[in-house]
Amino acid sequence: MVSNELKQKQKKAERLRQQKKNDIMVNRIAAAFILVCVGIVVMLFAKKTIDNEVAFITRWLTPLLIISGAAFIGSIVFFALRTKRRTDESELVFTKWNVLGAGIVFFGSMLFYRLTFDASLVVLELIAVGALYLVFNLFKADFFIYSVLTAAGVLLMRVGQTAGYSSVASAASMLCNILSIVLAVAGLILAVMLISGKGSISFKARRISVGGWTWPVFVASGLLAAGGIVGFFAPAFLTYVIAAMLVAYLAIAIAYVIKMM
Repeated sequence: MVSNELKQKQKKAERLRQQKKNDIMVNRIAAAFILVCVGIVVMLFAKKTIDNEVAFITRWLTPLLIISGAAFIGSIVFFALRTKRRTDESELVFTKWNVLGAGIVFFGSMLFYRLTFDASLVVLELIAVGALYLVFNLFKADFFIYSVLTAAGVLLMRVGQTAGYSSVASAASMLCNILSIVLAVAGLILAVMLISGKGSISFKARRISVGGWTWPVFVASGLLAAGGIVGFFAPAFLTYVIAAMLVAYLAIAIAYVIKMM
């Protein structure tokens, strides 16, 4: 009787711990979602009309670059202090990694806009970052790796479509095409390593379990390579490669969710 009561108490305590852990994860995702939405709204407002975009570029971009740069430096200091103090962040919403990530995304988005002057690209980047953070918290590492390759591929190909806008845009487009091919090769190497390691990779004498679902990585790598090649010879057709990558991602995501059930 006593043993059964003890087991019931242990099960209840475990359920409470799991519930608390889930609540913290939901709060972290919600905080990231709010920040991403704020950034998207700002970019959509800037892109609303030509007057809005001109005002944003001439009046607000430089101050935002300075503020975001200061926030990025502050996030690095915050990360260093938390690391030095060895703060337990298991029950915190704003961890050192989340704060550092927010600083990188904020500053990176402003810098990206300064380089491209295309708010739609920044919106796409913010959506990709938000989606990756969601996947990182809810899914296993194998699907996260596939998601990173897909997000990077879509962004690189989208920037690669700017090839005739100017000489700078053409140079950026060529760089994106090269990066797409390099990333494709890296993805293929990683997939082969995962297959040979049966879902694990060795890193600095440590064996890290990633997961055995490697074929989506081959799919993403193949589409990335195709995007890089198409970007060199027929950038106008990159839209079809992007569409193929997004359709493949949706199909594989549904299959992955069913597999987890």
